[in-house]
Amino acid sequence: MNYPFVCTRVRARRSILFDREDYRHLAGMADLPQLFEALMGTHYGAYVQEFGSRFEGLELLHHVTLSSLGAEYHSVYRMLDGDLREKLLPIFLKLDMFNLLSVIRAREGSISAEELKFILIPSPVTDFRRLADIFKSDFDGFLRALSNSPLLRGTEGLSPVEMENAVVMNWLDLVSRISLTELRKYVRLIQDVHSRLTGLKRRAVAGEPISPLLEGELEASLLRFGARLMRMNPLSAAPIVSYLNSKDIEARNLRVIGYGVFSGLPEAEIMEGVILENRSAG
Repeated sequence: MNYPFVCTRVRARRSILFDREDYRHLAGMADLPQLFEALMGTHYGAYVQEFGSRFEGLELLHHVTLSSLGAEYHSVYRMLDGDLREKLLPIFLKLDMFNLLSVIRAREGSISAEELKFILIPSPVTDFRRLADIFKSDFDGFLRALSNSPLLRGTEGLSPVEMENAVVMNWLDLVSRISLTELRKYVRLIQDVHSRLTGLKRRAVAGEPISPLLEGELEASLLRFGARLMRMNPLSAAPIVSYLNSKDIEARNLRVIGYGVFSGLPEAEIMEGVILENRSAG
């Protein structure tokens, strides 16, 4: 594996991700059209331009953020040689996990077939959007077409909630098998954070009040550890995995900001929902 080449490219991509001041600037926009205008001058500009003639408002924001996220996963996936691609496959299957959760919810009627198409993330492993075009609203057929996915192992006959939990646990099991020495501690942290996030969601579904700050702090711990790991292991798989996680968080932060701007929330309140490596600075 040509780590110097790949890690240099990944660090260059990481360097243009938004920082605290970028988020603060975007959170201060008066409305969504102004937010999209601001994004035109960033690494999201091409996506705003591509989708701006077909979508608007929050729907446009979803297409922009999810397409950008999927494109980065695709790009990094193509950089890797076969051996490292196989070793890091569980990291790329994270998008498949999110997509499967959306398909399960669509099957149960909480998401329409049309809504599903616009929240599916382009994955380098499985072409969910093509499958959505093929199966339309036949969600059982959609899931049967993915029956060989390791993420669906042992899910037959489960209730929707049980199935969602099983998909997440199957992904975490795959992550636990990543054998690269430099990622050992990071893998354990990923497992811990996502297990706790799943637990929080279960409690929220049961009606228990959950502080969004707790969820944000869990995600921020991954950002912090990933940044530290990248500095400690600059020519390894660490910068690759750290970058992809940071890109995930950036896409999520942009949607939080978009919803806040759309709802007319003040900048300070919007920024409370933005996940940062260090919340105490500034």
